[in-house]
Amino acid sequence: MTFYLALLKGFILGVSVAAPVGPISVLIFTRTLKFGFLGGIFSASGAALADAFYAAVAAFGLTLIATFLVEMQTQIRAIGAAILLILGVLALRKKHFETKSGEGKRGLLQGFGVTFLLTLSNPMTILLFATLFAGLSLAEIQAAHATAGFLVAGTFLGTFTWMVGICTGAFYLRAKVTEKMLKNLNKVSGVLFFGFAGYLIFKLF
Repeated sequence: MTFYLALLKGFILGVSVAAPVGPISVLIFTRTLKFGFLGGIFSASGAALADAFYAAVAAFGLTLIATFLVEMQTQIRAIGAAILLILGVLALRKKHFETKSGEGKRGLLQGFGVTFLLTLSNPMTILLFATLFAGLSLAEIQAAHATAGFLVAGTFLGTFTWMVGICTGAFYLRAKVTEKMLKNLNKVSGVLFFGFAGYLIFKLF
């Protein structure tokens, strides 16, 4: 497999993993509406980096790390559920959805950290990437570290590109939505976060 082909296939896999609507998409959308494009981009970077990490574990055959993360999936999912519950409470408690021109360095890093941890809260993503890579001759990929590196880079770019698309859409809508719509979005996002948290809690048992 050539490096460019590995990059392209990784890109396609990254998009396919990021495309399903979930808490990350909702969080990036709402943060872009509230803090602007840069706030959304930092959040998108966290999600893309976490997906790239799991892709690297699968592509490089890091079985020790993969086994540990899968064995700890209950605890990791519990942390993810707790984060979602906190986000849900914060969203529902806010009576106003104020848009800001930007946020400070601390806020940007917090946005990055939250999406990074939330994306990591599903260790089964490793098995998903392993399954997807199996169709691309996983053993061959693991034997060629350069090919694996390009595949992981492509995965990051694919996930990040999809998330940037969400940021772009939210930023475009930012100037068009009314205050009432923003308040309703607060409520909807809060309910969605609770729903996603409930799903993770259900998966614990």
